[in-house]
Amino acid sequence: MDVKGRGNKNNLMMSSSDQEDEMDLRRGPWTVDEDLTLMNYIATHGEGRWNTLANSA
Repeated sequence: MDVKGRGNKNNLMMSSSDQEDEMDLRRGPWTVDEDLTLMNYIATHGEGRWNTLANSA
């Protein structure tokens, strides 16, 4: 049986929560404050601790 074109809807469309998250994203270069915040975090916690960075955001 040919099921061409009957893909999972989730693969074709983003959920409403994904769309809301996309709208909250800011594109472009980081601000000076954002750069300083990241540099201070790395100076305190070290490199490669991205999970804890996300939790503290």
